[in-house]
Amino acid sequence: MKNMYLCIVMLFVGNLCFSQQHSNGLNSLQVKKYDAYGQMVSHDTYESEQAKTMNFEQIINNHPEGQRVSLFGYYTKEDIRHFVFYSGSKSEAQLCQKETLVFKPFLGVSGSSNENFTGIILKSVAEESPASQLGLIAGDVIYSLGDHAITSYCDLQMAVRSAEVGQTLNLEYSKSGSIKNADVVIAGKPTIRVTFENCEQAPVQFEEIVELTNVTEEVIEPSLSVFPNPTKEISYLRYESPSNEPLAFYILDSKGSLVYKEDIENFHGSLRTSFTFSDQVPGTYYFVIDQGETKQKSKVLFLGR
Repeated sequence: MKNMYLCIVMLFVGNLCFSQQHSNGLNSLQVKKYDAYGQMVSHDTYESEQAKTMNFEQIINNHPEGQRVSLFGYYTKEDIRHFVFYSGSKSEAQLCQKETLVFKPFLGVSGSSNENFTGIILKSVAEESPASQLGLIAGDVIYSLGDHAITSYCDLQMAVRSAEVGQTLNLEYSKSGSIKNADVVIAGKPTIRVTFENCEQAPVQFEEIVELTNVTEEVIEPSLSVFPNPTKEISYLRYESPSNEPLAFYILDSKGSLVYKEDIENFHGSLRTSFTFSDQVPGTYYFVIDQGETKQKSKVLFLGR
C-alpha cells in the first residue's frame, strides 16, 4: 500500500512514472499562458523539431507582468533529449536559460502489471539497452530488481531511479514460464535539463576587486579535461579535485550503455588515465567522474581510425 501511494505521488511530481523509453508522444513541449486571474488563455503544443529552435527566454521574459506562463516537455537536439520545466510569473530580474547534462538510470523496458500483481509483463524492450543485452523481449515478466520487489510498472521505475549508473543489480524474471536470475548493469541515458534562473550580474568593478585583496584563501574547484577531443584512437583524462574522497570513473556511449568503469578508492587530488577506443564504434561518448556530491562530465567524439 505504501508503494502504491508513492507511485501516485510520483505521477503528479515530474511525471516520473513515464516509460523508460523515449516515445514520440513524450517528445513535445507544452506552453501554457494564464491571465492575471489564473485562467488559462492559451495552450500550445510544439513537436520536437519546432521546440528545439524556440527562444524560451523570450517567451518567459516577454510575458505580461503578473501573469503566469508554464513550459513543460521534451525535445531532441543533437541526439540528446532535453527536458524543459518552468512555471512562474514575470519578475523584475531577467531569467536566463541554464542547461545541465545529467545521466538518468536506464533499463530500457515498458510494461504493465499482472492481474495478480506479481511482477510486470514487458510490452517493449529498447534496442541496445541493458534489458535487450540480457535477452529480454516483450512478454517476459520481471519480478524483482535488486532489493525491490516489482508488483507494478511504477515499482520498476522507482527501483531503476534509485540505482546508480553503472551499478550491477540482480534481476529476477521469467521467460516462457521459466524463472531466471541474472545480473544487469544499469545504463545512463544522457539528458539535458533546461531550467531558468536570474541572469549573472554585471562584472565586478575594479574598486570592488581592491577590497577583496586581503582574502588569502583560494577556493579550488574540481576540474575535468579530456584530450584529444575529437579523437581517432585514444583519449587522455585529467581530473583535479581538492577532495580525497573515493571516486568512480566511467564511460557511457550515446545510448547510455556502460562501456568502462573503474572505482578508485585511494584518490589523492589528481587522476591521470587514458582510454583506447579499440573495440568501440565511432560516435559520441561521455567520460564521467563521480566523486561524492561532485559529478564532472565531458562529451568525447570518437572519429574512428
